[in-house]
Amino acid sequence: MINYGLKLWSINENYIDEAQRLYKENIYSYIELYAVPNSIDLADKWAKLNIPIVIHAPHFEHGLNLSIAECFENNIKLLNETFKFADKVNADTIILHSGMSGKIEESINQLNKINDPRLIIENKPFKVKYNNLNCVGYTPEQIKLILDNTDKGFCFDIGHGICSSNHREVDIYEDIKQYLKLNPKMFHFTDGESNGIYDKHLNFGNGDYDINKIIRLLPENIALTIETIKNSKENLDDFAEDIKYLMKKTVPTNLEYKLAEEADVDKIFSIANDPVVRQNSLNQDYIDYDTHVSWFKSKLEDKNSPFFIINYKKEFVGYVRFDKESNTNNYVVTTHLIKKYRGIGIGSKSTEYLSNKLLTFNKNAVITAYVKTTNDKSIKSFLSADYNFIEKLTINDNLCFKLQFNYR
Repeated sequence: MINYGLKLWSINENYIDEAQRLYKENIYSYIELYAVPNSIDLADKWAKLNIPIVIHAPHFEHGLNLSIAECFENNIKLLNETFKFADKVNADTIILHSGMSGKIEESINQLNKINDPRLIIENKPFKVKYNNLNCVGYTPEQIKLILDNTDKGFCFDIGHGICSSNHREVDIYEDIKQYLKLNPKMFHFTDGESNGIYDKHLNFGNGDYDINKIIRLLPENIALTIETIKNSKENLDDFAEDIKYLMKKTVPTNLEYKLAEEADVDKIFSIANDPVVRQNSLNQDYIDYDTHVSWFKSKLEDKNSPFFIINYKKEFVGYVRFDKESNTNNYVVTTHLIKKYRGIGIGSKSTEYLSNKLLTFNKNAVITAYVKTTNDKSIKSFLSADYNFIEKLTINDNLCFKLQFNYR
């Protein structure tokens, strides 16, 4: 399970409401906040969100450079403010760059003078495009040297690693494996140019990284900060799309299915009046709780109409329901997921699996889905689940497609 992080700067007050909304929707698990110098007064605003926060210390652009001896006094000043910021937001991790255009030995020397157990070091590309200066800590060997000679941890920036590999003309994926041997505590990720030497911070799908291959190399249960470009000052929609893109690449293989029971009534109700669910339903009326309880009880009592709950690591994901039509062998399938898990392949995977399961018990069953012609996402999901178009028809004044499962 990947715990996704939202990368923001401490001065990004414009995103605070959006960050809170997406966190409540379980889109991400934590914020990684770049602590801009002289923004300590904003720390309380971030702390009030009650969202886990990781701090990224200022880097070369704001005057912090561990690889130059003459910068030490200013480095300490900047880091002391960073530590205060981290204290205010209760951060247990602070990410730090090891320097630019200096010596790795000096970076190690300064790191050993900074006694804060929260510090972890991030790897860098060979060069940064905006100033064309060489970075310190741009190879697995250099990061290992730092880790071996300090008590600091490691943050693996995958894009930085790829840029460095390309500069050094070594295999990207073998290099990633070398970084992984250093037991990173955290990860950074964006899309980019697979042959480039400069980090682009592209949104996923806008570059040509082999995302599938990279994801497969990563360990389980990691903290992965998404550092992609944000194209709007008002919303974080592109970040949410980046998360969905990655989740599609990591569709859970260990989904669990069980028959619904009385204790599931509130879980199903939590989906029933979701605006998207109501909009795409053939009956768009609001459902009150008492009506829902009565309906749910009747579904459980109908032993000919299986009602499956989908769980992922004990978390409720959604359901797939098969309603048997009276005196026939026909079933109508309905699939709904909670918002967090929509659009990443779980619906189609679960629908196909459970449709096949139903047919193993009733080989003559005919399983049908009715989907509004305007509901493109649901149509694609059923097609991916091996359903085929049968006809177009009107139900309750709604123009719909009838689709039927293709039993193999």
